[in-house]
Amino acid sequence: SFQRYTRLVMSLALLGGTFVIVLNHPFVNLWTKKPELYDSIGFDALLASYILQHAWNHCLGFCTILAKKIRTLGWIAVLDMLLNIGMCIALAPKMGVKGVLAGSIIGSFVTMIYLTLVAPRYVSLTAGSLIKPSLGRWLALGICAALAFICLRSIDPAGQNLWLRGVICVLASGLFVVLHRDDLQEFWLRAKRFRIAKSNA
Repeated sequence: SFQRYTRLVMSLALLGGTFVIVLNHPFVNLWTKKPELYDSIGFDALLASYILQHAWNHCLGFCTILAKKIRTLGWIAVLDMLLNIGMCIALAPKMGVKGVLAGSIIGSFVTMIYLTLVAPRYVSLTAGSLIKPSLGRWLALGICAALAFICLRSIDPAGQNLWLRGVICVLASGLFVVLHRDDLQEFWLRAKRFRIAKSNA
């Protein structure tokens, strides 16, 4: 069950990251009416990476809470905070707002590495056994996000082609549904049974 939900959460994070890459630029243009406020598609890619990293950390953090092994994680969280602040301060003058995101990602690597190596053991898994069954799906969605980045950077740097961006979102969503059709069908049946049980109560 933990493997399945981790697979689904990480796939959703990859899909969400793709949406960030595709939709953030036109969102800034339309919402603020000031296109100059948009940083770059590189910022969007960093934001997508940040989402992915923290989704992974939160999934694995559940294992440490379940096993009540939180003291070490608490100290690592303090180190994580200090590294986040330090890296953001170091990178912001050179990279601007992208430096804040990059600093946060780099600063959280300690937590990510610790959780990846240690946390799966608490649910009788290894990092490899947790990742391997889902690797194909994650690679497919990751490649989709990378292609969206490459396509939009070269074809629509101004963020004006809403048709192209809409098509990419539809294709990414369709890929997610195809890859997770069994999970989605099961969730739909559960919701349907819950609704029937509630109406009969």
